[in-house]
Amino acid sequence: MEKDKQWLVEEITKQINIYGGKGEQMEGFKKGLEFVLGLAKELEEPEKPIIPKFVADFITEIKPNFNIRTVFTLKNNKHERAQEWALDNPDVFARAWFGYTVEKEKLYRVKVDQGLNYLYVESLHLYKDVVEPLDFNYKFSVKDKALKFASRNQAKGVAELVGGEVEEIM
Repeated sequence: MEKDKQWLVEEITKQINIYGGKGEQMEGFKKGLEFVLGLAKELEEPEKPIIPKFVADFITEIKPNFNIRTVFTLKNNKHERAQEWALDNPDVFARAWFGYTVEKEKLYRVKVDQGLNYLYVESLHLYKDVVEPLDFNYKFSVKDKALKFASRNQAKGVAELVGGEVEEIM
């Protein structure tokens, strides 16, 4: 169980209920616990840092077997991007080790015909930020079925191929 503000409030409340006896001494003790409970309820929880999904995946994968000090000694190309991010954002990474919120990733789609149609692709091969149409079979469809791109550059490359424009999805 995570020992956070809610846990503290519940534990103090249990103690108040346990010591419900009579007498001046017990009443004073109970009033003291009620005062402490009020203070606990005023505590502010630290905000969890917002981190990219690839960093969250990295933390989730390595945390069970490594500690935060050894993270940067891993020699694995699979984690290189996340390690670079952690080196550039050490304070945020350290706080994220104890809890985080995953940043909502921006997505893009290609619209054509003044936004009346959106690109729907049956097959397309994308390599990093360069679009290479090897088997470029595409159709146009409604907004909900549009192909979504994680990279603006990829969406831009495809938009240039089909005469469309890039639209960011909120």
